[in-house]
Amino acid sequence: LGISDHQIYAGFNRRSQQILESSASDDPKRVSWASAMIKRQVGHLARIIDDLLDIARISQNRINLKKAPTDLCQIVAQAVESSRMSVDDCQHELTLTLSSEPIWADVDADRLSQVVGNLLDNAWKYTPKGGHIEVSLTCEMDEVVLRVRDTGIGMDAATIASAFELFTQAERSLDRAKGGLGIGLALVKRLIELHGGRVEASSAGRNQGSEFVVRLPILSPGAALPEAAPSSHTSLPISCRILIVEDNTDVADAFSLLLEAKGHQVMTADSGPSALQMVQEFMPEVAFIDIGLPGMDGYELARRLRLDPRFAKLKLIALSGYASEEDKRRSLQFGFDQHLAKPATYKDIEALLATP
Repeated sequence: LGISDHQIYAGFNRRSQQILESSASDDPKRVSWASAMIKRQVGHLARIIDDLLDIARISQNRINLKKAPTDLCQIVAQAVESSRMSVDDCQHELTLTLSSEPIWADVDADRLSQVVGNLLDNAWKYTPKGGHIEVSLTCEMDEVVLRVRDTGIGMDAATIASAFELFTQAERSLDRAKGGLGIGLALVKRLIELHGGRVEASSAGRNQGSEFVVRLPILSPGAALPEAAPSSHTSLPISCRILIVEDNTDVADAFSLLLEAKGHQVMTADSGPSALQMVQEFMPEVAFIDIGLPGMDGYELARRLRLDPRFAKLKLIALSGYASEEDKRRSLQFGFDQHLAKPATYKDIEALLATP
């Protein structure tokens, strides 16, 4: 792919780390600056990796949509707010037009938020400083219509024709080196098609701005909206004993520190045999188990734990880079209660810990 922004991000992270490790790190302002830079650049890299993983999952039919009746006005408003800092940094003016009433559609809320975020990223990256970005959400006949319009560098006919192809980018000059890998729009198209919708791109030409229009089926007026049903079960306590079985030390340590910061008691094991020894004394209430462990894989470890009546109530959560329906069924067959796809956010983890 050649020298890219992502190598630059890595360079920034190394330089920031050096500042943190130097004697100058006693200066709170420098520590704060370096920490903020690392957070921003790691966020950029994480977004790129997430998009690459999603493209791989879609191409292998391994992506699973969690569709439910959702108010798209909230999804769009939240996605715009998440992009606000990047838009403001470029001194763009952003106009958001939403319906005063909810607009319901049967969608995966996280995936639709990802779609809106990718379209906004494309808009602010390819618009010179001080531009204008318009976002609107309306109903037209039996469709929900999302429009993202910018005053950026625009597209010619050839660029429009290939806009949604993987690794395709509009031509950029050196002062517009903010593009990614050409994944975002390809992912938008695939996710929208999985929802039974379509997306189109248009432009009046070079330096005439661009417009992207997403169309999704609207939820039928007679469809029942979800209601929170009372549960006879209780979720896990706020603080609980958690075992992490992961052979990647960095991943295990980061996972452990995050959970400990939330008040949980955490222990880690790097293999199936060591986990079987550890559970005897620690008696965890929850175990996150990586499927791809060397030697004894996560499936075998879960099977052995379920054979021991002392761990009948132990909540087992599988960690895997794949999350198709077949992957989830296999996890359940070996005794797991839940299946968590990597990379997971703490929001995902919290939701699983709160599930009865």
